[in-house]
Amino acid sequence: MPISPLLSFCFPRSAPGPHKSIGYAHIRATPSIPSTLPSPTLDGRALFDMEEVSYAVYYPANPGRGSWWGGEGKVGWFPEPIGAFVAGYERFLGKQGLGWIFRGLQVGIGHLKFPAYLNAPLVAPLSQKYPIVIFSHGLAGTRNTYSQYCSAIASQGYIVLAVEHRDGSAPAVVLKPGESGEERILSYVKYPDLEWKDETQPSLEQFRTLQLDYRVKEIYETYLSFLDMLGSSKGESSVSGLSQEKKVEWLESFRDTVNIDDLSLAGHSFGGGAVLHVVQTPPPESYSKLPVIRAIALDPWLEPLPTPTAMSDPKDNLPSTLVINAPGFTEWSTHFNRLLELCQAKESNANLVTVLGGNHQSFSDFPLLNPTGPGSAIELLNVIHELTNSFLLDKFTESPLIIDKVPDRGEFQRGKDGHMAGKRGQVILHVLSESQSHNDVAPVN
Repeated sequence: MPISPLLSFCFPRSAPGPHKSIGYAHIRATPSIPSTLPSPTLDGRALFDMEEVSYAVYYPANPGRGSWWGGEGKVGWFPEPIGAFVAGYERFLGKQGLGWIFRGLQVGIGHLKFPAYLNAPLVAPLSQKYPIVIFSHGLAGTRNTYSQYCSAIASQGYIVLAVEHRDGSAPAVVLKPGESGEERILSYVKYPDLEWKDETQPSLEQFRTLQLDYRVKEIYETYLSFLDMLGSSKGESSVSGLSQEKKVEWLESFRDTVNIDDLSLAGHSFGGGAVLHVVQTPPPESYSKLPVIRAIALDPWLEPLPTPTAMSDPKDNLPSTLVINAPGFTEWSTHFNRLLELCQAKESNANLVTVLGGNHQSFSDFPLLNPTGPGSAIELLNVIHELTNSFLLDKFTESPLIIDKVPDRGEFQRGKDGHMAGKRGQVILHVLSESQSHNDVAPVN
């Protein structure tokens, strides 16, 4: 039985694919289009000031020791400075709520690691070049909060770019130093702490929409930054822990190994909503359209999305989309009905499923911290990964979790307790895109 990371101080290895060694690097880069929104402000500074873009890279690694690399195969799960992140979670959860847990476990949590080789070279592809997946985290997430999910995708032969959003939704982020050179920390932002220059203060929902717009730009900038790094080692970016000389050597392992035209997006909660917004709307001003082929939304939070969503030109071919819900988001009827309508739209090209037995956090690393053991959490993550991987391979209907099932179009069964009926880990199929639907199937869920 797997041991809780709170006892072993390390998350379990998540590498179901052919690549068993996962590399990890943290990138900080100057955006191609710096932008500042004057309002709102926090402590006198514009909150939405895009001076820098930050993301982690998960990738198939070559763990062999080289002249410039000597990683131990483990990476700290809590980004530095740990104290700022613990305080950020305490702020998010509330001192009177669950925030005390992070404060009480600060010493132990600070030692948590996950299996990955820091700044190791990329291993040569087994066959074709590596596709790219950009991942967007949810509220109170970090670039490491979904290490299990991102590592599993990387093990299948993908380069995963996990965005560190700087829209005030993370527990804490380290911002670009100011003129004084001092380190600046942006903690989780609460709406009442903001100051607005206009006389009419926008609502919380309008603030979330501003965050959404900022997140979308960060997704664009993450892709552009990575392309810039692949094309030029002299780009305005840094790899944490590597000098400029060693960064050049690290980048050499990526030369001619990445398919920049095979891009997928994935995200959880607020990040899932951001992914859906990216694929359904035109690019932000001054940006070119991303070459997105597939999109994955995990328990997407739709409330920040404008209603109705400004759809792309119907003539455009929208990317194939997979939405994976936990039961809570499916049983949330007003939210699910909107999601169902979005997925069933003729132009959406979407698939919608629910994985039974989990909750909203089941897509992240957090459930593995259960002191009684992470076995059930790993079980659900394996189901989520199987759905993800089959979808990325364009073999979604061939997955043993989906094959021979007929979509219920939202008319799912409930048990006597009012909740969705079925066994833990069972997949309920709600919507199947027209491009993947088939007629010779039996109605089994």
